[in-house]
Amino acid sequence: MIPQVTVQPLPPEEQKVRRKLDNPGLDKSVTTLSPSRRPFVAANGWQFIREPGARYWYDVPAGAGPLAAAEAHAYGVDATVKIDARDKEAVGKVLAFVRTVPEAKLPVLAQIGVVDDGSEAVGEVMMLLSRRNLLWTVVKAPDPKLALTIRLGSSEFPKESAKDPSEFAYRVRKRISDGKRLLRVFGSEVVLARVVGEGKRARVSLLNYGGGVADGIRIRVRGAYPTASALPDRSHLEPVIDHRAVAGFTELTVPPFTLYAVVDLSSS
Repeated sequence: MIPQVTVQPLPPEEQKVRRKLDNPGLDKSVTTLSPSRRPFVAANGWQFIREPGARYWYDVPAGAGPLAAAEAHAYGVDATVKIDARDKEAVGKVLAFVRTVPEAKLPVLAQIGVVDDGSEAVGEVMMLLSRRNLLWTVVKAPDPKLALTIRLGSSEFPKESAKDPSEFAYRVRKRISDGKRLLRVFGSEVVLARVVGEGKRARVSLLNYGGGVADGIRIRVRGAYPTASALPDRSHLEPVIDHRAVAGFTELTVPPFTLYAVVDLSSS
């Protein structure tokens, strides 16, 4: 049964205290201008990571309401979603799905620190890292627990270096090395991930910004987790496919999903 979606007006004074978000999905106008032809994913996860305690709101066109609801849940933020009336049933299905997702109060995992000076340029770096599934967090100073710290304007990362997104991402990946990445996503450039974990548990949340069904998505997570299960939004809890935990890493293929899937990992 699809839950009833409560429709309420958003008062102007409430809009003023909430931050307006982008419409999640693919920005096709940017895609056609990209020399690399890489799809331009419009996602708000970087804003949630930058300011997790802020209050947000979406005002999305028809068709974008379900993804907005899924995105807000995946990052656990306080967000109000203004949807087109035609999305009411689809958003209801997303709400039905997220109510089946077990709660997991685990710390966010990252391996890159970004020193935030509040500038738009640093925001662009954060957005770039998120679009490439390079997991980062905000820091005030270099943290020895992290593999890399980015301070835009430093000798290592001058401001001019961020003007070429592909080259900047390549430099960051090279510094970390793909073999030591905390997470890698194979099979799509439009599926973005968030990872939380501690001790013997980890959770990977996957959001599909491309539309259609995400099929054949394979993930590689640092850490040996011999137990794994997936909760795709198209079905109930399912076993993952071709699951391996070797040499300190776990690899698996996620069952097909439309917008949102949750993979729970355990070493117990």
